[in-house]
Amino acid sequence: MIKTLFKRFFLICCIIPFSQANALMLDSWNVTQLNASGDYIDVTFGSNWFSMQWQAGSSNGLQALGIDTVFYNSSVTVSNVYTGGTAGAQTTDVTSDWNLNFGGTNGGGGFGSFLSKKNLEGGGTQGISNFLTFLLNGSSTLAANANGATMDAHVRYEQSCSGWVSDGRTDPESNGNCGGESVPEPTPLVLLAIGLGLLGLSRKVWTFART
Repeated sequence: MIKTLFKRFFLICCIIPFSQANALMLDSWNVTQLNASGDYIDVTFGSNWFSMQWQAGSSNGLQALGIDTVFYNSSVTVSNVYTGGTAGAQTTDVTSDWNLNFGGTNGGGGFGSFLSKKNLEGGGTQGISNFLTFLLNGSSTLAANANGATMDAHVRYEQSCSGWVSDGRTDPESNGNCGGESVPEPTPLVLLAIGLGLLGLSRKVWTFART
């Protein structure tokens, strides 16, 4: 009995952490309003592939249209791109929609430089309703860049809203197209109107007093 409990405890302590090592969450946006939405991208890894899918947050107010750019910190390049219903699936080949010419040092969204990238040339709807899978030319382990990011993706939303999201650090920047614009509250407007009215009345009283 004691040996059985020990084995179960060992499995919980050791196997679960290793099983979580092949997953990554991109939830740090460079757009203030998207950070507040709670939207994120779920990333799953294999030995020679990674898959990503956009997930809606609890305060999401805009519909995501597609993932059109992906940066990842590895020298191993991408050979094919697939989309399917599960992570790592290779059901539909969408390689022709993506720009396979990449290399060198490339920046992305203020998250620093990445060794490899992928740019979407087509509509970019993959990775929203299904997992978007990148098949690599060999085994790879992603490394963190100067901003602590291993991966970075650009997501397009409706109403011309878009933003970069990563697992690293970035300086948030406002984007008016993503909502959250500052709108004057009714109370200050009322106070302003009252103030202007009193100013006009005081001028009339002053003019009347002088005559």
